[in-house]
Amino acid sequence: MQVSCEDARTSLCYHCDYRFKHSVFNTDPITSALRSNYYPTPAETEDVQRALTLVEWNLKNMELEISRIRSIFDALLAHKMELERFQRHCASAMAPIRKLPPELLRLIFMACFDNKPDVIPVAGQVCRHWRDICVETPELWSQVSVGRTRFGDHEKYRALAALFLERSGTRPLGVTIREPVATGLLNVLVEQAQRWGSLKLAATHSTFYSSLSLDETEFPNLEKLEIVALSPLMQTNLGGPPKKFTLPGAPNLRRVILKDALVQWELPWRQLTHFQYDTPSVQDGLDVLEKCSGLLSCSLDRLLTLPLEDSRSDPPPPRPLRLRHLTKLRLAIDTSGVVSNAQSLIRPFLTRIHAPRNLTSLELIGQYFPEDLLDFLARNDCRLEHLVLGTGYLKDESIIQVLEALPLLRSLELDADIGTTRRIQNRVITDKLLTRLIVYPESDTVLPSLERFTLRTALNFDDQVLLDIIASRWEMWAVEVYGVPVAQIGEINLHFCGRREHLQSDTIEQLREYREDGLQITLRQGIDWVNLESSS
Repeated sequence: MQVSCEDARTSLCYHCDYRFKHSVFNTDPITSALRSNYYPTPAETEDVQRALTLVEWNLKNMELEISRIRSIFDALLAHKMELERFQRHCASAMAPIRKLPPELLRLIFMACFDNKPDVIPVAGQVCRHWRDICVETPELWSQVSVGRTRFGDHEKYRALAALFLERSGTRPLGVTIREPVATGLLNVLVEQAQRWGSLKLAATHSTFYSSLSLDETEFPNLEKLEIVALSPLMQTNLGGPPKKFTLPGAPNLRRVILKDALVQWELPWRQLTHFQYDTPSVQDGLDVLEKCSGLLSCSLDRLLTLPLEDSRSDPPPPRPLRLRHLTKLRLAIDTSGVVSNAQSLIRPFLTRIHAPRNLTSLELIGQYFPEDLLDFLARNDCRLEHLVLGTGYLKDESIIQVLEALPLLRSLELDADIGTTRRIQNRVITDKLLTRLIVYPESDTVLPSLERFTLRTALNFDDQVLLDIIASRWEMWAVEVYGVPVAQIGEINLHFCGRREHLQSDTIEQLREYREDGLQITLRQGIDWVNLESSS
């Protein structure tokens, strides 16, 4: 067994032809000896020892060379990364957004701002220029929220609240206070109560409102108030009437969203112009409308319980609710609960509200008596431009009768989404109803001013009926050929759900053609939105 080797040179640089010197061993004799259990003679042992010494010398040289080459590689890699960074900086330096003046950037930041409280504008972390713009834009710092478990009574949180107040300048503040709230944080905000433009209170216990001393504080700029009960509030004065919370120092309060018991609040009702009230009690809704004679917009949601019947043998007729300035009304039954005698929940409002001529938008969610609605429209000489008929059973004939009474209606939304609830019976939109929306030259046109149509329903009608509606109101042949006075529809939103959700492929292609021609169409089948953009 003889171990032999020879000198070799490996090229490491093709520029200078640098070659690394090392040894190459003939490994076959050692491999054969290992396979045969052969033990070398003394002379062969010395030969193997000399080979091992030479191997160790080669290994040390290779480690040194590898280290040298690795350092070169690391230096090259670092230089490459630096060049890539410089490349990005060069591209950024020529980015078109750098041409935008600060005034336009400020408008973009404000448009992207989602109005969430205590969200520090991340645009200020991009570069020093953007940071300066954000810091100098008070609108980005005018929403402040304290309470719950989010912020405790710690100096850094008080400093953060103070920072928002400082950077918001003199802008009106949007303030959110949730129970529980640290006293230190609350004091920081209350010192600026004269700047509050909107206030949202969220509580689980009525004592929270007492701790705020609302009746002792002046809110000269407060325009909007939202009150949210996070759970049924526990009354602390058991055995007596509930304490009423007032807000006398808010002369400019106009908008109120109330999601709490009416019995706890005595607000400046007559000065309100916009009111949203989530209440199961029809009586509470009627009571508050008696106080809000100046309303422009009213929304009553989650109606569930009827008023108690008057036990007197000859009860006086109910007083009319005179809302002479009302332009927008929404009445909605709580469809998530068990509703008995659902039509009667909306009847008191339709029979008692007097809003002559000004009402232009009406939303009815739930069941109602069609004769009540028709009488309401006629009595008030309503010139509705927007109508929503939501979940709730109503025969086709009744809906058609209502639509025939609305020649000025520009926007119609029919919602028969049976996926939302099965607590009340849902209407089924069929060919009979939709056919009446087709423009025919020799018949009276229903909704001649219609420009926007939204439909949510299961597909209980033929696809062609839908296409005929669109064709007759978009292509305008009835106007051009027969002189039928009808507006051109501009927007159609379709959402199909239930047992049948999908239009035929040919119908979808037809919708794509209409969209390509300029008609705004959206289509949702079940949970999936359909892309109606042309593939060409």
